[in-house]
Amino acid sequence: MAIPLLWRGTALGGLNLFWADRVQDLERVRVEAQAFANVLTLFIVNADPISPVAARERIRAVLEERAVIEQAKGVLAEQETLSMEEAYRRLREIGQDRDRPLAEVAESVILEARTQGHSHGDSQGR
Repeated sequence: MAIPLLWRGTALGGLNLFWADRVQDLERVRVEAQAFANVLTLFIVNADPISPVAARERIRAVLEERAVIEQAKGVLAEQETLSMEEAYRRLREIGQDRDRPLAEVAESVILEARTQGHSHGDSQGR
């Protein structure tokens, strides 16, 4: 289910919800999710005065960071034979050890994996 993040009539993004099991009262969930999305939108745009364009840019930046974190989780899961949940915990541990933001740590995990791949004769540049 996709719930729009609306600000002054402009869609800034969406909140995507997924379930492992069948939802009994989908309409109730939709209404509650829209209320949550509305609060989330207010939180995002009211940190300081912001235009819809700037709000969209902030959301884009956060989503890009999230994509890097997800990729790093995959790297750690593969390297250390971890579940995705365990890989996320491991990523956070690394961040705490290095006292760096999670997205920055994720980028370094990916870079290290690429560097290791090149040093082991990976000629395809992965």
